[in-house]
Amino acid sequence: MGIPSFFRPGKPKGYNYVPRYYDKEKEEREDRINRIKNEMGIEIEDEGAKSRTGITRGSFDSRFRKKQARVQRNSSIRLLIILLLLFLVLYIFWHL
Repeated sequence: MGIPSFFRPGKPKGYNYVPRYYDKEKEEREDRINRIKNEMGIEIEDEGAKSRTGITRGSFDSRFRKKQARVQRNSSIRLLIILLLLFLVLYIFWHL
């Protein structure tokens, strides 16, 4: 056991990532099947197409922009109402 050093950095830890459910043979088999179907002219069914939702590229961005526009509009309306109330209070205060 050695003396710990405060001035020398420790060695980096290794990274050995092993995918949990990766089947290389199955992926190669599916690639071969798809390639053969493309050569024969058979249309490939997309399994993910059946379960797809209405989420598309950019849909979150458009929702965010709509929400930001709504917040900005509500903020502007609130500011206008506060200013009108302030002018009303000042008008009543000075003319009474």
